[in-house]
Amino acid sequence: MEPQNIDQESYVAPYPLTDTLVPASGGKRFANFVIDYIAALVFVMIISASIGVFVSLLGFDVFEEEYPLVENLLGFFWYFGYYIFFEYALNGRTIGKMITRTRVLDEKGGKPGFGQVVGRTFARMIPFEAFSFLGDSSIGWHDSLPGTLVIDEKKSVLRSDWV
Repeated sequence: MEPQNIDQESYVAPYPLTDTLVPASGGKRFANFVIDYIAALVFVMIISASIGVFVSLLGFDVFEEEYPLVENLLGFFWYFGYYIFFEYALNGRTIGKMITRTRVLDEKGGKPGFGQVVGRTFARMIPFEAFSFLGDSSIGWHDSLPGTLVIDEKKSVLRSDWV
């Protein structure tokens, strides 16, 4: 059987050869923030209540008023654990990003590395970081510092090896 001649100008690959990434809008980024903030608080409450029940069954009272530091540290740990778990384990997607159809990628359009996810999460602690979105772009400090971006999945085209 002879190979067929393919007109290169009219040939359409079965998948895109390069990324076409469209950053998520400021509105979607704000929606992500609100949804993830609520989801993280629920996550923290469920985990804290579970730990509280378990610890009280062991006979300890670590959540009494005498130990506010323990309660604050657990809340801090679980809040940031929410972002690290979801953005790393679920390919750059938190609950908010699933709902708004957005995703975190590295600057090359691939899955963000663990260090980048941790960097994004801890960059959220920078005072006034939320105001970094007030410029022309919807890129905040927790995006630019670790070298990540949040894309709109509906408007972007990803290579088949990433999807």
